[in-house]
Amino acid sequence: MYSNFARKVNRGIADIYYLEEDGRIASGAIATKYGDDSMYITFVSTSPQHRKKGLAARVIGHIISCSGDKKVILKCEDELKPFYEKLGFKAVGTITVYKE
Repeated sequence: MYSNFARKVNRGIADIYYLEEDGRIASGAIATKYGDDSMYITFVSTSPQHRKKGLAARVIGHIISCSGDKKVILKCEDELKPFYEKLGFKAVGTITVYKE
């Protein structure tokens, strides 16, 4: 799946958004067009030493502000739903993650 998003970034279909602290990436996400009327956010990540500072919320908020009138979609693990609901997302289904 990563290579699919990397190809989209390289073709200008997806964008990488990130925040730096002390010259290093602290938090980031990838946003890609999803159909004609939607944007899909994936690979949201914050380095462990930068968590609990609101950085992922800032990155996502910026992506949303850039989305215009497009619907913004993301998938997350159930345990992260409360975080995304605080940002205005609404749970409409579930995702099952296989863990060894």
